[in-house]
Amino acid sequence: MDIDRVERIIKKAKIKIFFIGLTLSLIFTGLSTFISYQYMQSTMQLRLNHLKQTVELAKNSIAPFLNKYNSGKAEKKETLNNIRDLLRTMTYIDHEGDNYIFMSSYDGIMMVQPFEPEKELSNMLDLKDFYGNYIIRDLIKAAQSEKHSGFVSYFYKKPNKDSAEEKISYVIGIPELECYIGTGQYLTDLREKQHFFIVKFLILILLILSLIIYFVFTSMSVVKRQNIIIHEEFKIQEDTEKKYRELFEQSPIGFALCRMDGNLITVNPAYARIIGYTIDEVLQLSYWDITPNKYESNENIQLQKLEENGSYGPFEKEYIHKDGHLVPVRLNGKIVIRDGKQYIWFSVEDITTLKKTEMEKDILEQKLRQSSKMEAVGTLAGGIAHDFNNILFSIMG
Repeated sequence: MDIDRVERIIKKAKIKIFFIGLTLSLIFTGLSTFISYQYMQSTMQLRLNHLKQTVELAKNSIAPFLNKYNSGKAEKKETLNNIRDLLRTMTYIDHEGDNYIFMSSYDGIMMVQPFEPEKELSNMLDLKDFYGNYIIRDLIKAAQSEKHSGFVSYFYKKPNKDSAEEKISYVIGIPELECYIGTGQYLTDLREKQHFFIVKFLILILLILSLIIYFVFTSMSVVKRQNIIIHEEFKIQEDTEKKYRELFEQSPIGFALCRMDGNLITVNPAYARIIGYTIDEVLQLSYWDITPNKYESNENIQLQKLEENGSYGPFEKEYIHKDGHLVPVRLNGKIVIRDGKQYIWFSVEDITTLKKTEMEKDILEQKLRQSSKMEAVGTLAGGIAHDFNNILFSIMG
């Protein structure tokens, strides 16, 4: 595979993973917000139920005074003073510490405020929270509603605190006395838990996503390196195959691959040139089509060696040339396995020149032997003539 193509694929995959991670992050963020919201709602509901039960308990505790007033056995002022005295003692401990029951009239006069007694009997109708909302007016509105009760949320400063915090109060109206009672609690701890839950959940999700992205990108880097290595190995293999192909194509020695039945699969130009055919023509032939019948027994011997040893040769034989004459050749071969099947890979060397040289050598040797014989005869004749001359000289003398 091309390296540039691999890099493009990896780049697209990284972009895709980035958007998938972003989408998952948004989904998980929304999910974490929803879960935290559900968690807070359930916790908030418990908090609201506690506030409601606390105020209802206070209402039940002052019921005797109300019954006495409603039956005409007590005056309004007396009843209010008795209720105020009782409510001042109704302090309790919540998650923030000490808390209390407050009481106010419908015209905004604070009647019970145990922790800030200096505010009692003062008009708090214009009291605003951090965002400018009228706290007492909203409480009065809830007390005078159809249900004569309700929750009011606002932002108020704790004693000795500089910043306002979210607070929620529950009030129950006492229409016959034109006042209401209630209590409130700060929600700071709930918000902190909610934020902590969201942050913790997000950190966990981001950690998981980071690990996933890390492993994916690491895997991509490994894949990229492996592809580079494979590309380099493939290139080396291509170069090697190219060299072997060039060697195969340009070699003066013929090479051929054939099936076990002798049908030729591939040959190089030298092989075709030795027997005078083109490559396409050779591939239409069988090994036996270019082998003279006189070599049948020898061929069977060579095939037996091939089956026993996995190779044969070198041995000499002749091929039938396209024009009909015989071409002396020398063969070497061995069995190769391709795609689970056996084939014969063999080389063919044209030894015509060698045979001519050997023939010329034999002729020269014969001439040399003939010349040696003539020389010996000449030497013998010379010797005989010399001896004969000596005899003649003796006779003449």
